[in-house]
Amino acid sequence: MTETRPDCVLKAEINLYYDLRVADEPNAPLLIALHGYGASKRQMLREAQLMAPDGFAIVALQGFHQHMRDPKEPGGPLRFGFGWVTNFRPEESIDIHHKAVLELIESVASNKVADPTKVFLLGFSQSCALNYRFAFTYPAKLRGIVGMCGGVPGDWETSDRYQKTAADVSKIVEEAYKIFGEFGYTDYTFIVNLRGGGGLEHLNSTALQYDRFGFKPESRYKGFLGLVAHEYFHNFNVKRIRPDALGPFDYEKENYTKLLWVAEGGTEYYSNILLRRAGLITAQEYLEARANGIEQLMTQPGRLETSVEEASFDAWIKYYRQDENSVNNQISYYDKGELVNMMLDITIRGMSDGRKSLDDVMRYLYNEYFKKGRNYTPEDFQKAAELMAGRSLDDFFAKYVRGETDFDVNSIISYIGLQLNAVESNRGKAFIGADLIETGDRLTVRSVRADTPAYQQGINSGDQIIAIDGNRVTRDRLQQYIDWHKPGDRVRLTIFRNDRLRDIDFVLGDNTRREYSFSPVANPTEQQRRLYRDYMKSDL
Repeated sequence: MTETRPDCVLKAEINLYYDLRVADEPNAPLLIALHGYGASKRQMLREAQLMAPDGFAIVALQGFHQHMRDPKEPGGPLRFGFGWVTNFRPEESIDIHHKAVLELIESVASNKVADPTKVFLLGFSQSCALNYRFAFTYPAKLRGIVGMCGGVPGDWETSDRYQKTAADVSKIVEEAYKIFGEFGYTDYTFIVNLRGGGGLEHLNSTALQYDRFGFKPESRYKGFLGLVAHEYFHNFNVKRIRPDALGPFDYEKENYTKLLWVAEGGTEYYSNILLRRAGLITAQEYLEARANGIEQLMTQPGRLETSVEEASFDAWIKYYRQDENSVNNQISYYDKGELVNMMLDITIRGMSDGRKSLDDVMRYLYNEYFKKGRNYTPEDFQKAAELMAGRSLDDFFAKYVRGETDFDVNSIISYIGLQLNAVESNRGKAFIGADLIETGDRLTVRSVRADTPAYQQGINSGDQIIAIDGNRVTRDRLQQYIDWHKPGDRVRLTIFRNDRLRDIDFVLGDNTRREYSFSPVANPTEQQRRLYRDYMKSDL
């Protein structure tokens, strides 16, 4: 009978290859960079050089497991890739990885290329997990470890898609530089995580989260650029130009400031200004977005209850703890703060006949506060704005910063030859006025604005709408039914409130919500044309 002996072992030697970038000085700190599955040492060396601080020696080690990759185009040649772990006896792959890193440290140390006591391990994707395992096994060998996840496209250096993004980001950076005349850092890194949304600023980097499928159509791509511009401008506004309470921080308690309307609202304002100055959005796109911002603000009853300064101070207890009545007693220091900064910028331009702007305020704060190691107070910011305007701005700050007065938009934007138009395009159309959310087969009232028929006639947040005039409803069917009626018609709403069924006789209201737009004033003066050109970087 024939005997079969599976998995017999034959020892063989494997050579592992690496690329080395030698630092200017001997015994430099060492960054060992390991690529992910399907990549190579060449790609990882490129990424490591973008990340490593000056003065580091860098080694990019290539995995031992070679495999074939699909061709870039049908019928094209197969491509080679490398990896670290196979499904067959993965413990042996781990052992090879650990031995390779240990021998690599010893090799570069013996040649005095790097200091073996200052070793940092960088891993991408698959090797990231191996590196962490190494760190737990040999903690004394490392000073630090960096893990990266996600994909670095193989055509990163050649694809028009990525080159366009790099060029557009560079334009944003350049426009911010023009305001301050310097960067304030030696290197800056944009870390993009292709999931979720939002960002977080650091002194010389920012972490951006964005939907991996959110780069098309063009409007969504511009949304990504807006996120880039916002987080990058924080490099100046917040990370260096600091409001009174924002650093150095007491991490044992909440830090309160009245200046988030500048720190965040001002940064959001500049994110869009930078896009316009960089030519990444048109003047029309910029103005339409600001008009939409005014429209959204005017639907918030809370704008008449809370000032933008109070909203800043109450962020800990209100903005991040929204409830069903927040729309009636709060505003966003981001959204209204952006508009306040816009109005302030145009006011300064008008009062100074275009000699000064909000750029000068930010530059003044950068030079007089950041560079001198000081934080600024609300009073300092107003004084800086008045210095540039050349006159008192106490009325502006009393109304729009410390108060709850609606903007006198037209008196301000007339400086640059614009007027704000309001159209009640839905007048004559019936509506209830409750903000509804549909979950499964449940149609529930999420919130009720104070100036709506729903609020005036006792519809509450949490009510579940079952039927209208005896007809079962979904969100779409409810709207269709209302569209058949006119303001003043009576209907019967059947709801569940606190698990009790009840009917409400309801009088449909008139939808007077306004839509806003900007347009040039009739017969603009030469001064208005000049100020508009300076502000919008285009002709009126």
